[in-house]
Amino acid sequence: MPTQLPAWLTGTVSNAYHMAVESFQGVKRKRSSSTDSENSEAKRSKVDNRVRGLFRTPVWASAREDDTELLVHREVLEARAPALAQLVRKTASEDGEIFTLPLPPEDRRALPLVIVWLYTGILAPRDVNADHSDLDEGERLIVGEPRTPGFSNGYAVTEEELDDARAWDDADLVAVHVFARKYGVADLEQYSLAILLKVTERCNWTASERAVCLACESLPAHSCMIRYLAKNTFDLLLAQDEWTLPDTSGFATQYVSDLLQMSLMLRTKDKSEFAADYRALRGEVLAGFDSRRERQKLARRRTPDGWHVDFVGILCHYSNFFNTALNGRSSEAETNSVLLEEEDADTFERFLVWAYSSEISANPSAVYTKNSVCHTLEVRSKDLRPDRFRSPDIELLDNIEPLITRPDPNRTNHDWLREEQMLIDLYVFAHRRGVPGLRQAVIDRLLLNAELQFNTREYKVTGLQTLRSAYASLPKTSMLLKLYANEAAWLWTADCYKHAAVDTLPAGFMLDVASLTTTMRDGPDNFAKRGRSVSRDDSKVPWRKGLCEFHEHADKEAVKLCAKINEDWQRAFYRLADQVEGHSRVELV
Repeated sequence: MPTQLPAWLTGTVSNAYHMAVESFQGVKRKRSSSTDSENSEAKRSKVDNRVRGLFRTPVWASAREDDTELLVHREVLEARAPALAQLVRKTASEDGEIFTLPLPPEDRRALPLVIVWLYTGILAPRDVNADHSDLDEGERLIVGEPRTPGFSNGYAVTEEELDDARAWDDADLVAVHVFARKYGVADLEQYSLAILLKVTERCNWTASERAVCLACESLPAHSCMIRYLAKNTFDLLLAQDEWTLPDTSGFATQYVSDLLQMSLMLRTKDKSEFAADYRALRGEVLAGFDSRRERQKLARRRTPDGWHVDFVGILCHYSNFFNTALNGRSSEAETNSVLLEEEDADTFERFLVWAYSSEISANPSAVYTKNSVCHTLEVRSKDLRPDRFRSPDIELLDNIEPLITRPDPNRTNHDWLREEQMLIDLYVFAHRRGVPGLRQAVIDRLLLNAELQFNTREYKVTGLQTLRSAYASLPKTSMLLKLYANEAAWLWTADCYKHAAVDTLPAGFMLDVASLTTTMRDGPDNFAKRGRSVSRDDSKVPWRKGLCEFHEHADKEAVKLCAKINEDWQRAFYRLADQVEGHSRVELV
């Protein structure tokens, strides 16, 4: 993201930047009335002439609130916040030399502070008591580089900025953080969080309810800001003789979850151990911030020619194909566009939903909502760092028991087969575009579906069309084909495929099944009661073998993580097997 201002724009500039300070200090630029229109127009013309001499292009980007205009020069906006400048050009209405961008109420609160940062590179008021009523005597501001502090022991926040910030409302800082996150101003997003952390440490601030509510309403649950606010609230609770939790009805789940996690740590550890663990937790807020990957919304617009995706970093993070295409020296990187001729539109949209929410949705369009600026994808954020990634397998385990004990009684064979075809299409897409995480998610979903069908006496038989499309599109080493062959070798009876001619089955599939059936002699027909869960001693059922059996592992660390999750996976299923062992079928509720 470019932040360097052109040489002709840097240095000390008089009057041209007075509107930035005015906007913060509440000095409104009123629309001209009939009584003072001549004087105002004369002063405005004088300033405009001075601006024309300073800037190559005398165009303003404007955000209006009632009778107030908050103005910023286009060159400054393009240099400091190119993503926001691009949005202005795409959605603003042109009126002479002024581009007007209407903003929702929640963004107007932060805009004055954002404008000050655009011009000065800091988040602190200057000369609050200064008189800026005379346009010719405007505040002199130094145009500096944006502050981009690293999360280390020393933030790049000066003592002067701390003194100014002590009088702030912490909700203002949260509002700036939300604004920067929403409009892709990464430097400001990081800087606003650093300011809040530093000021809170120095001034012993306690997060206000307004700040917490604003963050919970506007940010993803796992964002660093919400995690920090939870830890700040916990500091307050520690200082109290009796704990009184705030009213959390409007707070994000992660905020409440973090409070609970820290309270449990305190209860089970002595003070010294807790202090070390708490510092480690707090350190995760600093080390975990990645403005390129943590996004609340994926701005996207579906056009007749495809999709317009504003934030492509998430695509490059998950997909080797998109990373190579958009970050290399190819024509796609130059045009910032990729042509996907072979992909189905719904499949690609499901991939976008999965990338931002960890969910495989059969109806991705239902996830999207519409706002005044563009279509947006609401997501439940997750930690995207590979070294601290919370595996989707863990999230899957959380939902196993209610799904198996209370399966959907209205789900038909056609529903199962339709979902399986959707999953196969996703897996093939992930294979073509190099998305190993999506391939793993599809495998886990298929394993869970197999258990659901088995427990409801609805033996899983893969549709022939689905089977043929999988073998036609994937290499013989694919884990999906391995899973299909294992399932067929376990479930296949003489009647399973009696309606299919032998020559319609993939040859590779029949060879794989033939080789596996010799090691799977105890099929489902040997159970005394059809539909009973598999016994604890049977390790041959494919979906009971464990996740590692059908996973791709990038390194040894991934193998260790998968092995631990695999233990939980098998333990969960065996526990459910014990619960239903004495019943001929699972009761449908």
